[in-house]
Amino acid sequence: MSAGLVEAAVFRLAGEFFALRLEEVEEVVLAPTLTPVPMAPPALAGVTAVRGGVVAVVDLKAAWGLGGTAGSMCMICRVGGDRLALAVDSVEEIAPLEVLEGTAAPADPRGPRGPLAAWEGQLVRFLDVKELARLPRPGEPAQGEALR
Repeated sequence: MSAGLVEAAVFRLAGEFFALRLEEVEEVVLAPTLTPVPMAPPALAGVTAVRGGVVAVVDLKAAWGLGGTAGSMCMICRVGGDRLALAVDSVEEIAPLEVLEGTAAPADPRGPRGPLAAWEGQLVRFLDVKELARLPRPGEPAQGEALR
């Protein structure tokens, strides 16, 4: 059953596809030079300057314990009045996606959350940028420390 169409940015991470609501994405940039943050959780890859502002860069692979290096692109997103960059492997397409009702429960509470959507004959999971700003460290409960 469908909950309707949502304009989305579809991206790849660790061989899987995910989506963000297009209204939450400000821009996409090549992975910038990062400044590490001492004592930061592994999910916080560092901070970088984007258009005159300092932006935290979240490594979703580290946050979800997927291994590998942070992605080669960053999706700059709005979280309230702040900006947050998500390191992703690639941005595939901007497209309207059909959101499927009753599909929001995650398989793993530390992993990606959000409803599923149909895209090019497969399922992609919508991610919530506000929730991504509060990613836990691998092995910790889902209500981890805030990244911003």
